This record gives sequence, C-alpha cells and structure tokens, in this order.
Amino acid sequence: MAFPSSWRYLVLAAAVASLALLALVAASTGDRAQPFQICVRNCELDVCHVNDPNPTTESLPRILRVFFWTCSQNCRYECMQAITSTAQARGEPIQQYYGKWPFYRLLGIQEPASVLFSILNGYAHYVHWRPVRERVRRDYFMRPWYLAYILVSCNTWVWSTVFHTRDFNWTEKMDYFSAGFSVLFMLLVALVRTFRLSWPDRAAVLRPLVAVFLLAFGAHVAYLSLWRFDYGYNMLANVLVGLLCNVVWITWSFRNRHVHPAAWQPTLCVLLISAAMSLELFDFPPLFGILDAHSLWHLATIRIVYIFYAFLLQDAEWDYKQLHAKH
Repeated sequence: MAFPSSWRYLVLAAAVASLALLALVAASTGDRAQPFQICVRNCELDVCHVNDPNPTTESLPRILRVFFWTCSQNCRYECMQAITSTAQARGEPIQQYYGKWPFYRLLGIQEPASVLFSILNGYAHYVHWRPVRERVRRDYFMRPWYLAYILVSCNTWVWSTVFHTRDFNWTEKMDYFSAGFSVLFMLLVALVRTFRLSWPDRAAVLRPLVAVFLLAFGAHVAYLSLWRFDYGYNMLANVLVGLLCNVVWITWSFRNRHVHPAAWQPTLCVLLISAAMSLELFDFPPLFGILDAHSLWHLATIRIVYIFYAFLLQDAEWDYKQLHAKH
C-alpha cells in the first residue's frame, strides 16, 4: 500500500533533519532518543495538524484505519523506519522502540511473521479436534480433557495473533493471560493423566485441585490488572508452572519407560520446547525487518504440536486397552 507522497517527504525530511542537528548530542536509544521525538513531533504538526483548532488530518490509507492506526501512531512508525534506515546506511546499531524492534509493517499488521506463525500454531491444534473426537473412546477418562485442551490452546493462539497484529494494552494482556492459562491448564492435564485424577474415586483430590488452580489464576490476573503490569513476575510465574509441567511429563516417561511404546515422546516434546524457548535468549534485530527471535520461537513450536498430539492419540489407545484388559 503506497502512502501519500507528503507522508514520505515530511517524515523523511524530519528524520534526516533531526539526525543532522543532533548528531553530536548524547541521547538515549529508540523512542527516548531526541531525533525520534523531534521527528514524531514535526510529523504530528505538519501531517496530523495537532495544534490546529479544527485539524484536517491527511487521510490515512483505509487498510491502516481498518487496523485502528491513528495519524500519530503512523508518525511514530514512519519516523522509526526512517531513522532505522539511516542508521543501517551509516552502519550504526538498530535500536528498539517502545520495547520492540522496528518491524516492517505488512498492510496494517505490526509483526507479520509472528502473526503468520501464531495462526499456524492455532491451526495445528484445531486440526486435531476431529482426530481426538473420533479416535479417542468416549468412555476414556482423558477424552474431555484433551478436547478442552484444544479449545484452550486455540484461544491462546487467537489472542497471540491479535496481539501481534496490533499491540494495544488490552491485546497485550489478553495474549499474556491466555498464554498463562494455557500453561496452567497443560499442567492440570499432565497431573490428571499421570495420577488418573478424573476417576470417580479420586474426585476428592481433583475438585479441590481445580479450585486451587482457578483461584491462583484469578489472583494472577487481578494482580497484573489492578496494579502496574509486572513483566518479570509474569514471566517467572509462567516459567515455574511450565517447569513443573515438564517435571510431571518427564516423571511419567520414566515410570512408563519399560511398558509404554511411546513413553519417550513427552520427554522429547519437553526437550524440543526447551530448545525452542532458548531462541528467546538471543534477542537480535529482525532479519529483513521481519524475523526476530520471538517469531522464530513461534515457528519452532508448530511441529512440536503435531508430535505431542500424535503421542496423546497413541497413548489414549494404549491406555484404554490396558485399563480394559484388567477387567
């Protein structure tokens, strides 16, 4: 989508002028840097007419308005790209803006690679709805849990798609909260499968456990919503729950290593997920302005989803036969 020529001219002129005037001035990086702030301010004055009594802002392309871009937000994007291009031409390091790398926008989508990979992850869960319904026996105790897990996971990737499409405060929270709930629910599924907690004679354990999980998640959401969003705490909480889930699955694999034909598969998934997560440790500017470590982490998890469901289906068939062979 081509932008009006005045956008390109004014933004580029503001960016170049800012860099030239402040080349010798020490400034913070990214959105805190004076060249960026001056560029944005000039753009807002010249293009958005923010000081006019009756602003007649130059119309944004329709596709940007569809994705709720405002004139000021587009100024920030254009200045970010202009300054980044100048920095690259000079061989200077690329800076982050508002805590993110400068991605190339596709139409109105902020992070197209992460959006695409989020959709593919969600699809990987969605396509297993029918196999689970058709291949897992109706009276097998894990069937409703696996179906619920598919729904929870699809919801998670829907919100990941929304968040990477447009980064607003509320889309960010929905992405984090749905991801946190997915990790917590996966732990519950692992516990139910390992200890057969959904059996009638173990309801006295399962019901309080579910209540504790729901209360913990509610408190987690309340803490992050009612006070300042604590990114460090949110990360720590998810990592700890994820590690506990990994311990449960690895323990299950070890206990069943001599009797189950696919006992190694949960541990394989744990190792693959851990390897994929390590991509997050390598925070680098996006390759070609599109692919960063976070998007590659989303790419890496797609195949793991298929491996995990292959195990769930095989395990459901094997476990069902084992249970009925005893009766």
